[in-house]
Amino acid sequence: MNALVFGTTYNALTIVNLKKVLITLPPFEEQAKKVAEI
Repeated sequence: MNALVFGTTYNALTIVNLKKVLITLPPFEEQAKKVAEI
């Protein structure tokens, strides 16, 4: 049981982290495009 709970919580945390990364990526891409234009 403990292993299952740890696994599910770990997966949930990794999914949250991935979502945070995906949310923060677009602005960086836009900044890179602006820098490339200059």
